[in-house]
Amino acid sequence: MLGSIWWSDEVHFKLNSTINRHNCAYQAEENPRVMRDREVDLPGQARKVFVAQEGEFMKAETKVVNELIRSSNLKVVVYSGQLDLIVATLGTEKWVADLDISMAFKNTKRRILVDPITQTVMGYKRSLKNFSFYWILNAGHMIPSDNPTGALQMVKLILA
Repeated sequence: MLGSIWWSDEVHFKLNSTINRHNCAYQAEENPRVMRDREVDLPGQARKVFVAQEGEFMKAETKVVNELIRSSNLKVVVYSGQLDLIVATLGTEKWVADLDISMAFKNTKRRILVDPITQTVMGYKRSLKNFSFYWILNAGHMIPSDNPTGALQMVKLILA
């Protein structure tokens, strides 16, 4: 079936609480001139990726992040959606507290992120050296879909 899928800009994506499901246009078997939408499920690929990475799953990796903060010019950015039940903000804050810079970082001033149009508070940012932490309000695990304005402002600040 994958060989007969027509991939184009017109392919419609369907959110089904998992990123592995898409609606794809394909040629009908009974009449190749007819195009239909068909749900494609790719759990096998997701499983292979998960198995290949399971040794890295749920590791704190503070050692690597400490090295990046200490020895590189790279921006190290951590962000968390206030309503995230998968990677809870309190857990992320605890992880940041385990970094070498945590004492100095805790004493830095927190910047308020405000929607430029509505003037509502969208989140907060705290930075030290090349490390930044963003708290995005009214957003869960999918910050760009939950709070697109907050996500865009965060990305603009990261790229600035």
